[in-house]
Amino acid sequence: MRKQYLKRTFVGAAVALSLATMLTGCNKAASEPSEPLIKPVKLLAVNDLTVADSDAFLAQIDATYRAQLSFQVGGEIEKLIVRMGEEVKQGDVLATLDPKDLQLALDASQAQYALARTQWERSKSLYNKKLISTDSYDQQETQYKAALANLEQAKTDLSYTEIHAPFDGVVSYTYVKPYQVVAAKQEILNLIDNTTLDVSFTLPVTYAEAVSLNSLKDAEMWVTMDSEPNKRIQGTFKEISTQPNADTNSYEAIVTITRPSDRNLLTGMTGQYTLRSKAYRTR
Repeated sequence: MRKQYLKRTFVGAAVALSLATMLTGCNKAASEPSEPLIKPVKLLAVNDLTVADSDAFLAQIDATYRAQLSFQVGGEIEKLIVRMGEEVKQGDVLATLDPKDLQLALDASQAQYALARTQWERSKSLYNKKLISTDSYDQQETQYKAALANLEQAKTDLSYTEIHAPFDGVVSYTYVKPYQVVAAKQEILNLIDNTTLDVSFTLPVTYAEAVSLNSLKDAEMWVTMDSEPNKRIQGTFKEISTQPNADTNSYEAIVTITRPSDRNLLTGMTGQYTLRSKAYRTR
């Protein structure tokens, strides 16, 4: 009995000692001052659109002058002289067809023409002497004229075996390989002039309503590319549609820029078109 009493006494004392320690720790923690927690906040400056002096729109570059070149006649590609990305000058030969078949056709046309001319001259002499009828003479004359037309067409076809550059530019794409047989008017290559470029963008209808066309033409404007946003390229207003796109509810506009000599600007590149708006926007 005495042992049980001593055991309960010892357990009670231990519990009391633990509670006293916990309370002392709590009082100590509560009494110590805690430093305030400061959380960093990222700030972003947003321009007030009502006082901004310029407006920017997404833009895309396209060539002002471009040509899809093809042969006027069919045949086998003899030479594809240029490659994609190569610069050419106006008048340069870009591709040629094998002329053998066309030369044979020309030779045949020349022979037919010579025969038809001889027969026509003979019939004309006989007709003047009243030895043949008018119908016979007209028939020979018709055959002669047809042979002459075939000869001229054969000469023209033979001249179509070369594609020449219509202007200075860059070969943007080639569609065929040497020795490939192509049809008449089939696309052979694309040529673009990358010195003068069109930059297209869209203006929301609500924005277009706030400006006049004349003030838009006279506004200061420039283009920046996504790769070099800090380099401005001055632009000149070219045109704007007068009917909005039904899907985007916006007008399509185009400005023209001259490619800087140190910039490699290509069709399809994107950037921003910016125009000074403070001077002309209606508030």
